[in-house]
Amino acid sequence: MKKLISLTLSAVMLAASLTACSSIPEEKAVVYASSDAKAYGDWLENKLGYVPEGVILGVGSSSEYGVDMTDFENDGYIIRTVGDNTVIFGKTADGLDMAVRKYANNAKNGVSADAVYHEGYRIERLTIAGRDISEYTVYYPAGSNENVKFAVSELVRLVKQATGVTLTAIEGEPEAPAISFTVSDDESLKNDGYSYTVTDDGIMIEHAEKRGAMNAVWRLLQNECGWDCLIYGDSFLNEAEHIDIPAGTERSETPAFEYVNLYNPFNSFKSDRRSPTAVQNSYGTVSHACHGLQNNRFFEDTDFYNQPCFTDEEKYEICRDNVEKYVAARYGDPNFKEVDIAQYDSNNYCFCDNCFEMFLAEGGNAGAVVYFANRLQEEMEEKYPGIIYKIFAYAGTNVPPKNAIPNDLVYVTFCFDMNCSNHKVDGTECTTKVQANGRTNADYAEWLEGWCAITPNVYIWPYTLGTALQAYTVLDNTYDDYRYFAKNGVRGIMLETEDYGNFSVRRIEHQLIGELNWNINMTREEFDALRDRLLRKEYGDGWEYVKEYIDQWSLSQDLVGCWQCWGWNQHGPWEKRYDTGFFRERFDNFVELLEAAESMAGSKAQENAVLRLTASMLYMGCYSSYYTAWLDGDTERIAVLSERYDRSMEIVRSFGIDPTNMPTIGSGQGYSISYAPTLEEAAWSDWTKWYDDIIGYPLPDDAPVLPKDN
Repeated sequence: MKKLISLTLSAVMLAASLTACSSIPEEKAVVYASSDAKAYGDWLENKLGYVPEGVILGVGSSSEYGVDMTDFENDGYIIRTVGDNTVIFGKTADGLDMAVRKYANNAKNGVSADAVYHEGYRIERLTIAGRDISEYTVYYPAGSNENVKFAVSELVRLVKQATGVTLTAIEGEPEAPAISFTVSDDESLKNDGYSYTVTDDGIMIEHAEKRGAMNAVWRLLQNECGWDCLIYGDSFLNEAEHIDIPAGTERSETPAFEYVNLYNPFNSFKSDRRSPTAVQNSYGTVSHACHGLQNNRFFEDTDFYNQPCFTDEEKYEICRDNVEKYVAARYGDPNFKEVDIAQYDSNNYCFCDNCFEMFLAEGGNAGAVVYFANRLQEEMEEKYPGIIYKIFAYAGTNVPPKNAIPNDLVYVTFCFDMNCSNHKVDGTECTTKVQANGRTNADYAEWLEGWCAITPNVYIWPYTLGTALQAYTVLDNTYDDYRYFAKNGVRGIMLETEDYGNFSVRRIEHQLIGELNWNINMTREEFDALRDRLLRKEYGDGWEYVKEYIDQWSLSQDLVGCWQCWGWNQHGPWEKRYDTGFFRERFDNFVELLEAAESMAGSKAQENAVLRLTASMLYMGCYSSYYTAWLDGDTERIAVLSERYDRSMEIVRSFGIDPTNMPTIGSGQGYSISYAPTLEEAAWSDWTKWYDDIIGYPLPDDAPVLPKDN
């Protein structure tokens, strides 16, 4: 059982302590056991609307109040009421922050807040087949690779963190009771999969040689011990008095995709797991293609507006010689396994006689690219065997060739460049063509399936590009889209988000993808339950209010049909992405929903997550509402909208972001957006371009349009 030091507090002790603090002015109802606790007393007063009486706040241990926080984790706290007094202590400021929030929310609901949080070890007792974890020894075979050794060290470290028990690890043959590792000959596990079986003698882990061992450890702790999101996301170990992993427990998992890069440089997750070194990770997986011909200047071009001629013999020799120099300088390094020869970032392809003839024969530009890549790979293979060469199916090469088939060592990264972002990628829901390129998801689905039919080495590059405060969500499509990718044999994923400021729900979407990768066959009900758990973790006890907002927000998107996510540096959508009339009608309700969620946040992190979503909601609501209020001459409503716009900008600034110079996708290339400081300036300088989309008819001639500086 937990020590529960807080239970030793007594009315006598508190009375003595309060007497010792008799120098504190009587009108000061909150007593501070440490100076760094005062800010939380002020927070409580603001939250409750009154000064709470008999509350004692402190950070760390206090002999004066009989509080020992030694065995608490950094976010641990106690709330204990004795008589008319309530002691609230956190191990750190973060712990006290969580404690006062719990106290305030419970006080408003008339419920006792007494609690002990994160004292001692999260799992008080762990048993395997009824036998205490301390009786087990970890065994791994002699000559194991570095990934197995890393996995063993992770198991020992994390079990100790969870239970306090330090397991012994031995290289050699297992002796019961044991947790043993062994390389599996099951080819279905590929490079990353594993299986484990629990018997009366312990746990036998059979794993893929390259990376299966470490994945087995992390998934075992998640599946059997309640350690949420240990591989991807903000990991969290739930508290338990006793967990038993019974004999007969079995599980086998192989990730749906061997490479998953959920790219968002502004969206970080913290996990209790360590990241393996390159050697511990068996030097990792093959990555996606990304304009290698341009980045490495293999053709020695300086103009990347036009693609090189892929059928020109002289140009080919220049490229081949440069690729050979590149490979020769790296060959033999175990971390070197691939060469990016993906085409330039352009859709201007050569149409010389040879290229045009191949275009007609292959049904598009991809044929010339595949023949070029195959030839290059074959020539390099003679001297430098085993190297992979990566090409694009992107911006003019999306359509697969009719006859050309990529070699086994030629990998294809298929990009969803400007597809419909509002509907499932399989094309079954698209009803109109997106304005940017006149295509639907049915087109992209046909092309992707065509590539997957001719090569097992297809990676995909979808986009959910960040649009700052004009946010959107693809949460409704996540389950179907990634199951569709897996069904078609997609090998790897590069999801590009670049959602600066995190004003959408990308963190939830990304964590769901991370979990789907390990359980692609989960049911829709399991997926929805996982989504709800993640929403609760992200936003706190008010998560259902957030969910209701997300559902309505998604509906506003569905009402406008097909659109795509590009247009990152716009104050309004490049294409109309949500029904402004629908958003306008429900704006007040949206404000109420997120205000309720904010008030119920259990930590500063949860409050911040709600506030980020609030910033985009307020901006979109003002964008949708201002012109209607202006046309109606409704100055009272405009005043409300002005306050909400100011609040949106205030929230943005609170996160250290300058709303007049907010980086967006491609920020390294100088892309940014400048939000006007006031509602009126936004309406008559930034939004007039989309007046017709919002109202339904052109901007009146007498509108007070303001000149723009940019």
